[in-house]
Amino acid sequence: MFIREAKQEDCGEIFDWWNDPLTRKMMYDTADVEWDAHQKWFNKVTSDENVLLCLGYDNDGKIGVVRFDRKSELSFEVGINLNPDRRGERLASVILVKSEEFFEHIHGKKYYFASVRVENTPSKKSFLKAGFVYNEDPPLDINGMQKFLIGKQIFLEKNKGIIDNEK
Repeated sequence: MFIREAKQEDCGEIFDWWNDPLTRKMMYDTADVEWDAHQKWFNKVTSDENVLLCLGYDNDGKIGVVRFDRKSELSFEVGINLNPDRRGERLASVILVKSEEFFEHIHGKKYYFASVRVENTPSKKSFLKAGFVYNEDPPLDINGMQKFLIGKQIFLEKNKGIIDNEK
């Protein structure tokens, strides 16, 4: 598997993945995304120095995207979206780990967190397999955590010592 930053040429495929019915079902906002809104989002994300959108691919094609959003100097929220055609190949945890390696090559090791809908068992398993751990008491003081819904989401984190050592 190879990882690179997402490029403009990926915008259309990522749009299709984003509007996949199962993907929408697992999102907080389940409504389909309009093309114009997606293009604006994609252009903003790919030009924002506080976001890294990684694309994973192999000899069989594109696998999915992993997004790192800076929430503080040391913390990044991580999200993943797989190409629907590549689901079931057990690649989600691999793309997470490979994307972290790519990210760390650029930014160094950081604290990562993810929130996953309770019913999204495949995503939870993927994050756990990639080395994330559950935290039943999410640090709600992290910028961006205001949207966390206790009872509806699972909070996972990785490299907790990085952020603990800064306090």
